[in-house]
Amino acid sequence: MGSAVDYGTALSAAIRSLPPKTEGEPVTPPSGGTPPIRIERAGSVERSGKLIRLTNGAAVKIGERNITGETAIIDEANDRVEIAGGARVEGAGDDIQAERISADLRFQRTNLTDARFRLSPSWFEGRVTDDFFVRAGEAQSNERGYFVIAGQCTTCNDGRPHYHIGADRIEIFPSDRIILRGARINILGSTILKLPALTIPLLENSNPRYLPLIGQSRDEGYFIKSRF
Repeated sequence: MGSAVDYGTALSAAIRSLPPKTEGEPVTPPSGGTPPIRIERAGSVERSGKLIRLTNGAAVKIGERNITGETAIIDEANDRVEIAGGARVEGAGDDIQAERISADLRFQRTNLTDARFRLSPSWFEGRVTDDFFVRAGEAQSNERGYFVIAGQCTTCNDGRPHYHIGADRIEIFPSDRIILRGARINILGSTILKLPALTIPLLENSNPRYLPLIGQSRDEGYFIKSRF
């Protein structure tokens, strides 16, 4: 995604309030496949040219996704939206929480800062059977998948996962594979194995024997089993 728009400079110009009828109506008409943006809620709404600023609790809907946060800035000219302050996105099988979410609708790219997100089996088109949880210092998504920097992932749904795989970089392609570079397999707070790269295939004809199996049993305790 390109450099951030200088919203502060743009908003320092004369600002006028949006008419009340704008709330709940699309403010960006769909064009060339770009989904419409609908303002659902805002404590206050201000406009400066093609920039719209929502504060004191913002909620917008983009396509099938519901997005909330403390503030939101909509750049109609460039089809961009930035949500900050406990930002959350729900819908399309991937639920996201982040300190900041910046979406470029024209190029279908989203940047996440300090993010946690859940990818459901439906997001993977049924190629996984459990929710897939990811934490990321920085992440980007596009039509191909997610790209995570300094993150970790797990299928453990506990608030403090019993196991996870940390990595310098994680690439998640829902119809193909998950690639972890600089992978560190961690169980109960201890790193038990480091790998330069770990690939988990997701293709329908992939042999399940080559997928790592992580679990717990009475005889073995917590374990990880793999053929690599």
